[in-house]
Amino acid sequence: MKKMNKFVCIVRPDGVSMQLKEDIQNHMLKKGWQEDLIQPELVFVIGGDGAFIHAAHEYVDVQPLYYPIQTGTLGFFAQYNREDFYAYLEALEGDYYEQILPLLETKINDEVIYGVNEIRIENVMHTQITDVLVNGHFFENLRSSGVCISTQVGSTAYNRSLGGAVIANGVEAMQMVEIAGIHNQKYQSLNVPIVFPWNTVLRFQSKDFEDAVLGADSKVVSLKGIHDIEVRYSKEKKVRVLRTNWLNPLDNLQSLF
Repeated sequence: MKKMNKFVCIVRPDGVSMQLKEDIQNHMLKKGWQEDLIQPELVFVIGGDGAFIHAAHEYVDVQPLYYPIQTGTLGFFAQYNREDFYAYLEALEGDYYEQILPLLETKINDEVIYGVNEIRIENVMHTQITDVLVNGHFFENLRSSGVCISTQVGSTAYNRSLGGAVIANGVEAMQMVEIAGIHNQKYQSLNVPIVFPWNTVLRFQSKDFEDAVLGADSKVVSLKGIHDIEVRYSKEKKVRVLRTNWLNPLDNLQSLF
């Protein structure tokens, strides 16, 4: 692994997390590391999944290694909690591997937007009529409140609330789930979650996305004036997460449900 010496802490603003941040800073500085808020090579994320997703968006262009530490009640991204932290510091000496989390990508009005968990098209004003194209071929027409496209790690988030499948760690796939679809004798979609290979390109077209929004994790942008939305895995951007060989990802999943 490449030798690293620049770090930063992204922290949830509660007492426990702030104290752990101070402990980490003191420890890393004593080890000869430098704190760098702009171009960090290692990002300690202290908090929950919200803090992790915030950090992933904050440093999407830097692509550092993330070290998530759970200080809340639930966390899908962190293998480590505050009690284990000092035991797992040994991983920084080389006893770790990098888990690569792909990012969903779309482009709205020349802005490239990324999703760690999911990208959504949502319309709470009226029924959204949307054509779905898969790798350039028409697949189905949706009449619904929208559609959710999730990553493997995002399969346990909003996707799961919509009835989507939980995709096991290591499976390179994306999943599409219709949101509140209308199904009757006249209009029918497939009406089940669909899992696609990682290199699938999904396209969503409509004569009117006027009242709809695009959500990418916690980011929301208007789709006014937009008629064509392409969603795929990014070819350039990814999220690198520090993992240790002695922890099983399924143990974390099992403990949360």
